[in-house]
Amino acid sequence: MTFIVIEVPRADRRDKPVYVGQDMFKGTFRRNPEGDYHCSAEEVKSMLRDQADTTQDALVLENLLIGDLNQESVHRYRILFNNLKPDHIWSKLSDEEFLLKIGAARKSQNDGRIHPTLGGLIFFGDFITISDARNGRIFNMFALINVGERSGTGICDVYHVWDENGFKKPSFVETVDPDRVVLTLQIEIDGNPDGNDGNLDGNDGYLTQNEMLVLQVITQNPGLSAAKIGSQIGISKPSVERVLRSLKDKGRIRREGSTRGKWIILK
Repeated sequence: MTFIVIEVPRADRRDKPVYVGQDMFKGTFRRNPEGDYHCSAEEVKSMLRDQADTTQDALVLENLLIGDLNQESVHRYRILFNNLKPDHIWSKLSDEEFLLKIGAARKSQNDGRIHPTLGGLIFFGDFITISDARNGRIFNMFALINVGERSGTGICDVYHVWDENGFKKPSFVETVDPDRVVLTLQIEIDGNPDGNDGNLDGNDGYLTQNEMLVLQVITQNPGLSAAKIGSQIGISKPSVERVLRSLKDKGRIRREGSTRGKWIILK
């Protein structure tokens, strides 16, 4: 059969909502795993808010004052900031002036007083006063104390580390209603604490399934590298290296030579 595949790219947040007809509140739809559904008015309003380059966390909360922030959190943040930037000119400012500089507070044009921003409230607020927001200034406050970066490689780094260590590939799922992104990180550990999937090995304990597979491979070809062993039995190079260390610790193998050496089966 012949199939026609149409790939529709995700719209930029500045272009949303994308809708049919003249009324965005009636003509905006989103796709979830089950199909398309009509967006609620609140979802459309959320898209409209997200269009702005001035993010929600810059909003001035005129019903709150600086004293409504958790002063212990502000104090601990300033300690981190001063330790990382001991000669920074902001270190000598008062708390109020410091919060203005980092974007956690702003002067209201209505009453001329200093109020927390929504970002400042989420970052330094007590639990009873926190509300929802988007995160431009929050990121800036983290960045000033070297927590987080702007390179955009976070998810890639996670996938790389998990792959290098032989862990199960992370699961990255985006859902709607409510909008949510779930990143599930599972750690696969070579070993067999219960002994349910291995064979008894005398006084040395149990051999895991991976240990038995590695032993079989290097018995047939003791000169193979960890990467080639892994490709034969379907596990990553770091996992093979952990298995080889375990087999050495159990007295089952030893290495003869270095880069071009070979594995010696002891028993």
